[in-house]
Amino acid sequence: MMETYEYDCVIVGGGPAGLVTARYISEAGFSVAVLERDREIGVPVLCGEGVSRNIDNLGVTERRDWVENEIVGARIFSPNGTMVKMSAERAGGETGYVIDRERFDKELARIAAKKGADIFVMCDAKKANVEGGEIREIEAKLDGKDVKFTGKIFVGADGVESKVGRWVGIDTRLKPKDIVSCYEYTLSDVECDKDYT
Repeated sequence: MMETYEYDCVIVGGGPAGLVTARYISEAGFSVAVLERDREIGVPVLCGEGVSRNIDNLGVTERRDWVENEIVGARIFSPNGTMVKMSAERAGGETGYVIDRERFDKELARIAAKKGADIFVMCDAKKANVEGGEIREIEAKLDGKDVKFTGKIFVGADGVESKVGRWVGIDTRLKPKDIVSCYEYTLSDVECDKDYT
């Protein structure tokens, strides 16, 4: 018999969307489980190091060691070396930060856990048992063991091609025109203009 965990809310995905959701639902007094397939919150870093100042609205200003730099724009380089400078004025006055996503995600997890959320790492959601178009429980692998999570509310915070969305009939496939191929590098000891980095 599979071990069953019972919660008011089960969130699949331990990135910023899932962790912020967990925080606010926990603050409201509900029991929350966050299922994260990776062994560590924030690792691997997927993307999203350049963010808007609107991130301040998330209520994570108590500790800000995840802010690497405040920026007023961006410089975008094409493969042929052409540079396009995106200033705050061109972006509608929008400025932001370069953040350390690993530290940021870990801070969001710390806050969610402090508010009462249980965060399960190495917990890969495998299947939803759906009745009448609603998820009733999620089967997962937790540290290699088969387990179930039951809840009243299920949240799919598992990325753009959400399997949770597919489980309830939402077509989460991306169209080729909506995908941008790019490379991302982590560099150190590189001199650059801090206002645009």
